[in-house]
This record gives sequence, C-alpha cells and structure tokens, in this order.
Amino acid sequence: MRRVLAMSVKEVKSLLKDRYVLLAVIIAPFFSLLIIGSIYSIGFRQVVEEAREAQVSLPRDTAIVLEDPGDLIAKSIALILNANTVDSVGEALEHYRIIIVFHRGFSESLENGRRGNVSLIVKTSKPWSLSDTMITSSLTTLLSRVVETYLSQKFNISRELLSNPLNVNVKPYVNGREFSQAEAAFLTLAVMATVFAILILSMVTLQVGALSIGMEREARTAELLLALPASRAEIVFGKMVGAVTVSFAAFISFIAGGLVYYYALLPVMMSELGEGALQATTIFQVFNFIDIRIVSIILLALALHIINATLTGILVGVLFAGDIRGALTASSYIGLALIAPLIPEVTGFSVPPALEAIFTLTPYYPPYKLVESIILGHYMKAPLYLTIIIAYFAILTLLTSKLMSGERLIYGIAVRRLKPPI
Repeated sequence: MRRVLAMSVKEVKSLLKDRYVLLAVIIAPFFSLLIIGSIYSIGFRQVVEEAREAQVSLPRDTAIVLEDPGDLIAKSIALILNANTVDSVGEALEHYRIIIVFHRGFSESLENGRRGNVSLIVKTSKPWSLSDTMITSSLTTLLSRVVETYLSQKFNISRELLSNPLNVNVKPYVNGREFSQAEAAFLTLAVMATVFAILILSMVTLQVGALSIGMEREARTAELLLALPASRAEIVFGKMVGAVTVSFAAFISFIAGGLVYYYALLPVMMSELGEGALQATTIFQVFNFIDIRIVSIILLALALHIINATLTGILVGVLFAGDIRGALTASSYIGLALIAPLIPEVTGFSVPPALEAIFTLTPYYPPYKLVESIILGHYMKAPLYLTIIIAYFAILTLLTSKLMSGERLIYGIAVRRLKPPI
C-alpha cells in the first residue's frame, strides 16, 4: 500500500509539472463551462420570461382567425383572451407573429365530446427554435385552460372531467412558407445531424492534426522534417493530406454508422414500441422530404470542415503540443471552445447581430451556417459562408506554414520548450 501511495504521489507531481496538463485539467474546464454557459444564457432568460407570460395572457403579436365567424364557442374564447381577431390567415401573417386558427366545426366537436381542432402558426426564422417551442407549449396550455374553464361553466361540468379538450397543430412559418409538422421535423433532423457531425468530427479531426505534430516531437523526428529538401508549405500540405486522409476515414465511419442505424436498428426499435407501426410511419414520413441538393450541401460542408478542422489541429500542435499527451489535452479544450458558438444556434436562440458577426469569424460556425442557409432557403447567404470557409483554409495554411519553422517546430512556443537530450 505504501508503494502504491508513493507511486500515486509521484504521478501527480509528474503530471502537474507539465504546464499544459495543469492548464487543461484545472483551468480550462472552469473557463470552458463559463464560456459555454454564458453563450447559452444569452437568450434563455428572455425566452423563459416570454414563456411564463404566454401562460397567463396572449403575447401582443398574436391574432386569432375564426374559419367560421359564427362559431359561438370560438368567439367566446377569443373574447375571454381579449385577442386581436383577423378575417384570414394571410392577412394575419402580414402583421402578427403568432396566429391561432379555430377551424370550422370547433363548437360542434366540443359539444359532441370530441377535441376541437386548432392550428398554431408561428412566424419563425428556424423551425427548431427552442424559444418558439416553449412559447407554443405555453400558449397550448393557456388555450386548454381557458377552454376547460369555459366549458365547465357553460355546461356545468367539472374541470377534472375535461382533459385535453384541444387538438393543437403547430405549424412553423419560415421565409414566407408554411411548413407541415413532418417537413419541420425533417429540417430539424437535418440540422441536428449536421451539428452532431460537426461536433463529433471536429474533436476527432482536431486531435488527428495535433497528434501529427505531437508524435513528431515525442519521437524526436521534427528535426528530420526540417532537414528534408522541402519547403515549409510542402511540409504543411504533406501533413495535411495525410491527416485529412485519416480524418476522412472517421467521416466515412460516421456516415456508415448513421446508415446502419437508420436501416437496421431504427426499424427494430420502432417495432418494439407499443404503437410501433403508427410511430414508425410518422418518423419515416420525415424522410420523404429528403432533397439530394440538401444532402449534397451537407456532405460538402462537412468535407470542407474536416479539412479546416485538421489544419486547425496541426496549428494547435505546432503551438501547444510538446508531445502526444500535450496534443490530446490542447486539442480537446481548444476544440470545446471552438464549438461553443454552435450552442445557441442548435437551440434556435436568436443571436445579436454583433455576436453573430464574431461567431462567423470562428472556424466551426460557417459550415453550420452554410447548411442552415440552404435548408431554410436563404440561398443568397450560402456563397458568403462558402467564401469564408475557403478563406479559412488559405489563412490556416499560410499561418501554419509561417509558424512551422526552426525551433518552433521542434519545441513549440517559448513557454513549452522541451530540453534537448543530453
């Protein structure tokens, strides 16, 4: 036991002597969580407040459309809510962000013991917006509570007997077009798949690039690279091509895993559920909206991202990786910081324009925005993000070539120089 304790103390001292281990284990987690939490909280507090208010009263930018102007129950609900009433959905979309549509036959359905049909149309920039999801959920709760109270008073029925009197169909209205729930689900699925691919592949490819330098320094072969009859740019491109080849193997593996899940595991999982056939049909309807152009853009964005992420890893290795361990720790936490700007985008929070401009200057943000612009039909923005991605490739290549020279290639930056062997 004494030997184990002595070995443990020796290992702790050895690890903490390395400045990069100290940085990665103690300092980086604190600042990483602080940064990610701060970015996430940018829109979350405001969204929570809006959702709470929507449970009490309708937001100001809400209008009600009655398909049947003579529907007594629908008219009564609109009066109770003190809502703006508009004749048609088209007119309402011109002036309001949220439109509640009471469909024809609403009163008849409730009086016959069936649920009343209501559509909740939300003008949004992204169908996967968490803020809009929370607000529509609050509005659904408000509508159900008001209808329950009205019916219990009108027909002298206990509210406990009135459970879920409404069938609410939420429809996002994006870029001048109303989407069905299946279409919105497909857009959400495409974006989430892209984000997960960026997150997973970023960590892998960044580490591959950093390891390519860390392994050279640990094996003491960096000096041999400088002795080769090759320019620094040739060394960078050679390492990039080799590292990207390995990174693309991870890309292919990722796609293969997704295909196996979709064609082999998902059908089995859905068939084992209580309502397997119905749920499976609903889920697989989402894939009817697959567009080869969208899939091609996603694959192109991910391929370009892999190249830039690998180059970023090589740059991280040149600056910070004194050995393999240093390469892994540095790439892990730098990669975590680089994916932080994607967090508010994934949840659909609205990012202030100034902050979005800053995020655009980070390497992992433009590939996501390229895919998003194509999915949402903002085709004029796609060339801008594609240009930024290509510009990043040029900047990373030039910067890595400049830094990969002499002692910096062999030892790294000044604060992390390895002592030459005696």
